Amino acid sequence: MILTGGCALILILALWLASWLGIPAWYVRIGGIETSGIAKAVASCGVDDYAQQGDNAETFIYTFQFSGPQGQPYKITREGNCNNLYSDGEHISLWYLPQDPQRILTAQEALWLYIFTCIWLGVTGLMLRFLWLLLLPLLARY
Repeated sequence: MILTGGCALILILALWLASWLGIPAWYVRIGGIETSGIAKAVASCGVDDYAQQGDNAETFIYTFQFSGPQGQPYKITREGNCNNLYSDGEHISLWYLPQDPQRILTAQEALWLYIFTCIWLGVTGLMLRFLWLLLLPLLARY
């Protein structure tokens, strides 16, 4: 019974993560318009959490500049999102929603989306299979 509850809890957590992180990002990736833009570092966040290991990688808050379908300029800043995925002034590919240009997904973020989606599908599939095997004896009684 503990194993069944644990599997169910992991599945609930996986569904919550998918609805909170995965589905909105996939919506931008699939329903968005692909364009090119420029990543500009606007503020330093200091060194990352791995600084104690010796890499001392500085992280930044970035502004992403791109043009919409009619050439209107957009400048999106993600406050509180520090990373070192880009170089200052780097030309990047990104997707944005035409009805909500504030929602963007960069090519680097899309790569991580693909990787985490594969991991999520694998873990969810294993948990569903394990839960099914645990519930099968209970279902056979009825």
